[in-house]
Amino acid sequence: MRQGRARWLAGLAIVTGMAISALPAYAKETAEPVKITSFSGAYLAARIAEGDNDLDSAIAYYKQALAFAPGDTALQQSLMLSLIAQGRFEESLVYADKLKEVPDVERFSRLALAVDSFHKKDFSKAEYWLKLSLESDLDRLLSGVMSGWAKEGAGEPADAMAAIDKLQGPDWFGLFKSFHRALIADAAGMSEKADQIYAATLQDTAAGGAAPETW
Repeated sequence: MRQGRARWLAGLAIVTGMAISALPAYAKETAEPVKITSFSGAYLAARIAEGDNDLDSAIAYYKQALAFAPGDTALQQSLMLSLIAQGRFEESLVYADKLKEVPDVERFSRLALAVDSFHKKDFSKAEYWLKLSLESDLDRLLSGVMSGWAKEGAGEPADAMAAIDKLQGPDWFGLFKSFHRALIADAAGMSEKADQIYAATLQDTAAGGAAPETW
């Protein structure tokens, strides 16, 4: 699960341009996936390929497995995350839309749909998708920061910074909150305000020391 979460966050960070984590990319030759005639065989092959970071093969095998169990939401989620991590974001939206109301997986699908709304500059829709059934500090930070950027995109930088500033969480939240508030001020042309926040962020050694505990 940790590996899957890390892969999802890396893929989402690449798509949004709001990098909160990064994973190394490995170039490798990918063999043509073998046609498999059972659900268990296709699922096992997908998991093995995923573990080997051969995501193109994992995607192909997950699709084969779905042919045997088209209503399996956990399988759809695995395929969606693999597609995002491999940069095939448009393909992932088919599964994100299917899973947007499924309680156990809605936060992944709704974040993907929010990113799609960012691409379309539909910032009010992005805020709608970012109203998640939050489960962890990291979920809350990610959705809160993205909601702030949605407000900035809608031309409301002051509201954006205020919304991020109000985020409640552990001490390490402070570093991310300050940094994104500064970025928003910068993007809005509030250079003096941005410089002040950047300077305060760099001086906040306590938040910087706590941030590694995020991971």
